[in-house]
Amino acid sequence: MLVLEGVVQRFLLRLVFPVLMFCSPAFGDELEKDLSLDLRESRAIAAATRAKSYRGEQISAEVVKLKTQAEKIRAGLLLLQERYKTRVSANSSLNGQALDRQDATAGGLIKALEEYLALIDAIPPDNVVAPSVLDRLLSVLNALAPPKKSTILGSLPYKHLGYPAKEPATSPVVTPAYKGGDAM
Repeated sequence: MLVLEGVVQRFLLRLVFPVLMFCSPAFGDELEKDLSLDLRESRAIAAATRAKSYRGEQISAEVVKLKTQAEKIRAGLLLLQERYKTRVSANSSLNGQALDRQDATAGGLIKALEEYLALIDAIPPDNVVAPSVLDRLLSVLNALAPPKKSTILGSLPYKHLGYPAKEPATSPVVTPAYKGGDAM
């Protein structure tokens, strides 16, 4: 029964989502952002699952969350593959180097996503996961969606200029106006 449901879901994803992608330009622009958010959420779940596993706690609820999140990512992967196919056909007039870079980038991302999904699919139905599988899953997720670096002093850009330290200037002495300085 579950296998049949998975087949039906995949069929609907392949049929409905490409149509939606072409009908709504805003939907297409958000695909990468949504996929990135899903990967980050999956990384957080995987980290919590690994921590619970090392403590010897029950992890079946977290594994179910991982599998649910993986289905969202699987749908995003299908949409991403369709988008790359349309981009390749639309940009076939470009020179070979640009297409090679696009193929390398898209191929690497798709390969990493498929590795992630293969790890999730390898989890048995009883949701018992070896710690080594969780470690591998987390390393794949860290490669796909690396943790964001903290910004210094809010969101302003920061770069240390490396100027040498200087003594403050002690001369010329400025006389304040209330003491008769800069009299006209």
